[in-house]
Amino acid sequence: MRDDKGFTVLESLIALMIVGIGLAIIVPGFVVARDHALLDVSIWQIVSDLRTQQMTAEKKQYYQEIRFPLIGNVYYLYDSTTHSYAGRLIEPPIAYFEGILHLPQTTVRFAPSGNVNESGQVIMKDPEGLIRNAVLYMQYGDIRVATYPIVN
Repeated sequence: MRDDKGFTVLESLIALMIVGIGLAIIVPGFVVARDHALLDVSIWQIVSDLRTQQMTAEKKQYYQEIRFPLIGNVYYLYDSTTHSYAGRLIEPPIAYFEGILHLPQTTVRFAPSGNVNESGQVIMKDPEGLIRNAVLYMQYGDIRVATYPIVN
């Protein structure tokens, strides 16, 4: 009489192989979706910080700045009343488009009136090549943002 209370090694290997193939198909899709989400979060965090600095300048009646390095994955909020910096990290797989900042100046300064010294755009890219472009029209204190994919 034969005891059939389990799986053979061959059956177990086939089941593991099927699970592995399924994971190999599904996991890259999750990674791409995560990177796209990080790209959107990074752009909207920058926009949020620009608006916050603008409102802070108007409230304190003293200029406020955001300082972007030309290359890198961090930027700084500068409070001129306390002379302090607060760093903001852009999630590591996300980077500036073509590796550089696309603003004419690296510092965006909000005057006490909320007006600013520069207009321009911050263009970010994820590892899969998806690009988001936040165009900052900051004349007269107005920040309008158009976020859309750029077709290469």
